[in-house]
Amino acid sequence: MSGLRIHIREKRFDGKTVLGECTVEAEPGEFIALVGPSGAGKSTLLSLVAGLDEDYDGEITWNGAPLSNHGESPAHMGMMFQEPRLMPWLSALDNVKLAEAERMARDHDYQSNAARLLEEVGLGDATDFWPNHLSGGMQRRVALARAFVVEPQLLLMDEPFVSLDMPTGNRLRRSLLRLCERQRPLVLFVTHDLREALALADRVLFLGDTPARVMLDHPVEGARGKDLESAEVASAQQALLARYPQLLSGILDNARSDADEDEDNA
Repeated sequence: MSGLRIHIREKRFDGKTVLGECTVEAEPGEFIALVGPSGAGKSTLLSLVAGLDEDYDGEITWNGAPLSNHGESPAHMGMMFQEPRLMPWLSALDNVKLAEAERMARDHDYQSNAARLLEEVGLGDATDFWPNHLSGGMQRRVALARAFVVEPQLLLMDEPFVSLDMPTGNRLRRSLLRLCERQRPLVLFVTHDLREALALADRVLFLGDTPARVMLDHPVEGARGKDLESAEVASAQQALLARYPQLLSGILDNARSDADEDEDNA
């Protein structure tokens, strides 16, 4: 099979099985959202794919071969986390260049794409800014550019737009989809927001149960890039809730709790 194949038989933490029998197959260019209640194993699964955690029973392959070498993250893989994780002593431009440093050292003819990517995400005038001079949304844009500067075949995103206000989040989602349209990576996107999953993804995988497993593989109708607050997304969410009420109740409870917390912190 071309693309990604994840087959987890078991993943344990402190003697407890947190991921059970779990198989995911995805082709290059797909955008797959992973959703589920808190503690369902979404970020754990992403860490296994990233090669950050090798202590599990199973296999993860890319085009039929092991995805990562022992102790190494896969080549041509981009990552974006909940926090931007920028180096505070580097400018916005140098933070993005840091991700392509290995390729630049290996290929002396390689021309950096860092400045162009910052321009694409709307930070062309902020390349020399230090991270502490950037707003939270601007820091996420730097992190987005950094994730794409390696021209990833596989892009792992762990709730990258969580806690952002709607206009800022929408701006970043549009930038993400524009970059995906050009580079065509396979995206695994963890989110607790079902609306975000239905707006961005080609497929939504629902994780749940104990130990966690894929409870539902749901293909999303329509094109990517829907408005989170649109009637189309609301209708798709209500249809899923009506069909799988127990599966989705925990996800929606988490979303309401997070929305209340954001309002309290506003």
